[in-house]
Amino acid sequence: MLPDRTNINLSLAKSYLNERLTFMVGSAIDFGINSRQAATFQFLPDVSAEYKLTPDGKFRITFFYRNNWSYAYQSALQRSGVGISYRKEFDRIWDLFRRKKKKGEK
Repeated sequence: MLPDRTNINLSLAKSYLNERLTFMVGSAIDFGINSRQAATFQFLPDVSAEYKLTPDGKFRITFFYRNNWSYAYQSALQRSGVGISYRKEFDRIWDLFRRKKKKGEK
């Protein structure tokens, strides 16, 4: 059975270098919703920085630090790391797998 808990997430972001570098700071506020768990209020900060490796922003690198509440250990667990991602916009799912035609190609 899961404990009676709830959380609220808040975040702010600020971009620099012509929106190529973005810092995001946020928090999850985790707390019990009954009188027995109300004393276990947790402030769980999240901090990340994202840099667009290419001018179009398709390739990005992200550095992050996060705290998550663990129900198993009844404490906050810290995670940090680096991620590389690729982003592509599409209107239909099959557009995701279709190659763009170069000029002069039929």
